[in-house]
Amino acid sequence: MTPEETAAKDRSEWLPLAVLALVTVTALAISIFALAAGMTTIFQNLFYLPIILACAFYLKRGFAFSLFLAAAYFTLVAVFSQDPAVLSGALIRVLFFILIASVITWLSIMRVQAEGALKRSEEFNRGLAENMPDLVMVYDRDRKVRYVNPRAAAALGYPAAGMEGTDILSYVAPGQQAMVAAAIRERFATGKGRSMEIDLVTARGDRLTVISKGALLNFRNEPAVLILLADITDRKRAEEELKESEKRYRDMFELNHAIMLIVNPETAAIEDANSAAGEYYGYSRDEMRRLLITDINIAEPDVTRQNMSQAAGGRGALFNFRHRKKSGEIRDVVVFSAPVSYKGRRLLHSIIEDVTDRKRAEDALQIAIKKLNMLSSITRHDILNQVTGLRTFLELSREDLKGTKFADFVEKEDQAAAAIQRQIEFTKYYQDIGVNAPRWQDVAEVIDAARIQLNPQGVDVDVSVGNAEVYADSLLEKVFYNLMENSLRHGEHVTRMAFSLEKTGAGLTIVYTDNGAGISAEDKHKLFQRGFGKHTGLGLFLSREILAITGLTIAETGEPGKGVRFEMKVPEGMYRLSGGQDGNRGATAQGSGRDE
Repeated sequence: MTPEETAAKDRSEWLPLAVLALVTVTALAISIFALAAGMTTIFQNLFYLPIILACAFYLKRGFAFSLFLAAAYFTLVAVFSQDPAVLSGALIRVLFFILIASVITWLSIMRVQAEGALKRSEEFNRGLAENMPDLVMVYDRDRKVRYVNPRAAAALGYPAAGMEGTDILSYVAPGQQAMVAAAIRERFATGKGRSMEIDLVTARGDRLTVISKGALLNFRNEPAVLILLADITDRKRAEEELKESEKRYRDMFELNHAIMLIVNPETAAIEDANSAAGEYYGYSRDEMRRLLITDINIAEPDVTRQNMSQAAGGRGALFNFRHRKKSGEIRDVVVFSAPVSYKGRRLLHSIIEDVTDRKRAEDALQIAIKKLNMLSSITRHDILNQVTGLRTFLELSREDLKGTKFADFVEKEDQAAAAIQRQIEFTKYYQDIGVNAPRWQDVAEVIDAARIQLNPQGVDVDVSVGNAEVYADSLLEKVFYNLMENSLRHGEHVTRMAFSLEKTGAGLTIVYTDNGAGISAEDKHKLFQRGFGKHTGLGLFLSREILAITGLTIAETGEPGKGVRFEMKVPEGMYRLSGGQDGNRGATAQGSGRDE
């Protein structure tokens, strides 16, 4: 409580008492003086004033005081006069005093009860306003703010006491003040008003969007308007963001060159199609909206609906379809469908890519590759037959020319023919490089398959690659086979081979090592060149080419005389560790034979 409020309360307590005491003393003094002077019929009216004051301000205590004052009055009259007529008049006057005191006391009790009810009502209403989630303000006919609840004060950033007495329009955005002022005049003139969406300006200069609802009432006995302000700033912002998002989506949908459809997965109806779709299928936009997706998709309707349900039930799906244009032409397409919220409904957004030409080119390429492979196989078979015949005749010539100077020539001719035969046979394994699409392959399983094919007798093969998978050409097995075969062929004293993994910042490294003679520094630079080596000269060259198809690289980093060390680097995105690393797979295996 402020000092001013404390002082006002003190005045309201002692001032009535002081006035009552003064009036009472004055009435008694004048009564004594009048009675002493012989006057018995005028002065008694003075007692009405203290009786009325006492009963008005002090209720029951005032009534008791009035009884005492009436008795004092009668006593004074009896002291100064023994005239029966005077005493009878005084007694009648005492009864009037008591009657007046009773009436004033009853009226005062009614007033106090009414004030108490009003106070309780005001306290209830204030408590209700103080705790309402909405912003509450009261302003009078002059637009002056009379009340502000804490929520409104906090939202606007002003102290509630500082807002009282200010113009309600000072909190309204400048562009809306004239409109709000007209609405205020209309409400006071007609008693009616309407809800309004207005922008309030906070102490920080921010905009606060609210819905205003008002009602006329008496506030402290004066006409006023109580307004409830529902803060819709966040909702308004969300609506604006949604509109902007929908506009961006609509622009992207309309202006995109990609073929796009909006399909209802429940009815299979095409709800919308962009311009690119209309141009592609040959229909106008209105015609597209009257079609079902089953009208253009030549798959079985049940299959189409199942695919739509699959896409709608997840995060989207990719499908290969064949679509029919208005002209009747059928095209191969790839369709990506994903669920979207469109105009308040859950529909499918489908993006269609025509792959007819690409598919035809791929099919033609596959046919060409098969024909080339067939030609290569036939040609290889014919050459090998000729080489076999040549070596047969050389063997016969060797017998006939044994001991002559031509025997060495025949031996060299046979060696050349044998080299040609090995090189031709070697091409059989690599005629399918790049023919089949790369795929995810379990590294441990591929190594095991290569080891079983090679069957390295007396050599321990340790496979410690966990659950790693790499995305590589289907001939990956040949890479591992070549590495192990080279160790057996050129390692001189190899008894152990090992495969392991190393995780680096650039990706994954598959490491192959052996305990053989290693590779000389001079040979390291030529190791992966075509034709280098003591056998065909193609094994490591083709291994590098196989790995390069999916971006994998290979290098030899071992020390000469301490065994080989080949590092195959797998970039990010080309490997995955399914199930996590869980130790060695394949463990240590021992071969049962040696390739001579």
